[in-house]
Amino acid sequence: MIKENLTSLRELLKTLGVGGFIIPSNDEFMNEYVPEHLNRLKFFTSFSGSNGVAIITLESAFFFTDGRYLLQAKKQLGDLFEIFDMYDKSSCDHYHKLFKSVKKLGYDPMLHSQKNLDYYAKLASENEFEIVPLSSNPVDLLWNDKPNPPQSNVYYLDLKYAGLSSADKISSVLEALEHDSDSILFTHLDAICWLLNIRASDVDYNPFPLCYMMLDRSRNITLYIESGASRIDFDILDCKFVELSEAVTHIKNLGQKIQMDYSKTPVAFSSITNTINAKDPIEMMKACKNTIEQDGFRRAHFEDGLAIIKVLHELFTNQNSTYTEFSICEMLDKARGKRNNFVEPSFSSIVGYQENGAIIHYKAEKSTAKKIGNNGLILIDSGGHYLDGTTDITRTIHLGTPKPREKEMFTRVLKGHIQLAMAIFPIGTTGAHLDILARNALWQNGLNYQHGTGHGVGHFLSVHEGPQRISQSFTEAVALKEGMVISNEPGFYAEGEFGIRIESLLLVVKSKFDGFLEFETLTLAPLQKSLIAEAMLSNDEKAWINDYHSRIVHAYKNHLSEQELVWLNRYI
Repeated sequence: MIKENLTSLRELLKTLGVGGFIIPSNDEFMNEYVPEHLNRLKFFTSFSGSNGVAIITLESAFFFTDGRYLLQAKKQLGDLFEIFDMYDKSSCDHYHKLFKSVKKLGYDPMLHSQKNLDYYAKLASENEFEIVPLSSNPVDLLWNDKPNPPQSNVYYLDLKYAGLSSADKISSVLEALEHDSDSILFTHLDAICWLLNIRASDVDYNPFPLCYMMLDRSRNITLYIESGASRIDFDILDCKFVELSEAVTHIKNLGQKIQMDYSKTPVAFSSITNTINAKDPIEMMKACKNTIEQDGFRRAHFEDGLAIIKVLHELFTNQNSTYTEFSICEMLDKARGKRNNFVEPSFSSIVGYQENGAIIHYKAEKSTAKKIGNNGLILIDSGGHYLDGTTDITRTIHLGTPKPREKEMFTRVLKGHIQLAMAIFPIGTTGAHLDILARNALWQNGLNYQHGTGHGVGHFLSVHEGPQRISQSFTEAVALKEGMVISNEPGFYAEGEFGIRIESLLLVVKSKFDGFLEFETLTLAPLQKSLIAEAMLSNDEKAWINDYHSRIVHAYKNHLSEQELVWLNRYI
């Protein structure tokens, strides 16, 4: 299928007068998780990860992704593409080879922000070719059996979960409107849903409707959404609906001076005459959770932890059952489905046994999933959206007797996890300053992991939320602020053997020291005692584990059966 797609696309590119085309993983809304009818990269290459770029020329096919997906890309794309880590500086050398014979490189202006396009413009300048916007996406022209777009019901998120009314949020946004702007355009779905306190299910694992939104100085709202009047049966302030497909034309015809964040907005909008580039004011408002949202996160993690404990109990006490990686994913969904306020998974669960755990974002398929035994590590990464918060948790377990090397590597990862969780840091500290805490125990043995240590998490929005993050990169690093939620997930991956990751979500809170902040661990899920090489731990690390497990037992002692409670105390 991939080979036929390459042949067809190359023939089409010749008729369009370009020598190559860029196919990113994102859609017109810059989504990470893309609905099927907009997932052009998956259709064309079969790659199912959430971050990738294919560049097809008349002679070559290159694929770029990050460290999480390199092994997956090699499996799914075969030998038809040359595959590179997009964050490895040496990969830039391959662009020269890629563009050597390309005079014009085509792109879809709905799929690239100005920031993204500037990157390709720099490459074009260095390699003497031209980047050309195409009026139609050639992949769409080849996609004959494209699924119909979803049109789920849009619903209102009650104030008891949101904490702030849409009217109050709009007042704050308008204060950030540039003096000479008439309106502000939002194209990121999580920003729109946060601002209007709405949710839907057009996108798998994200509670979003597919839409754009315009807000003017008089508080008038235009929502660009298909069949909006029939999908929304409640009032959204002063809102009128325009069909999504008419958004670009409608905005062009307004004749207004429109503010937008060029780094987040498709160039089809930012290239409209009389637009103003200004940072998205919602991003930081949304990242710093209000007190109602913070309490909601705590409730969601209480429910989620109970689901995880019940799944672990079943795995460890019913080992005569035939489990597979896929059936454990189903167990997780079923257990969460019984919890209060659960809506849907926050991403596709990752369950990797033995060598599959080393594929950082592995996805088990029912037909090929490995059977689970008691002679290897199982990496379990999953999460849920609840009306009052979002969860993301990874625990690595072993149903038998761990080998010494497995225990050593697990403990090195655990030490990094604990050191970050215990951090106390001055106001103004970024995640880049703290990243070393999570990696140090691995670095001391010449080891590392090829992904960030922490990503921001939205409040019943996207499980991956900016601008906060913890990583080695200082580029665009922002100071951590009170109310932010961020993950803590160091790992270790031995290709062909096993993978280890330990992930909990952290809430940034005030420290007892004036002018400092620290973390509150939100996730409540036990760590397997038999995987810990206790002699490798400091006294502070041992105390942290004991305190953490005491919190868990105290939280759930009245919510577990006697059998489950006995097992939990033995497990920890």
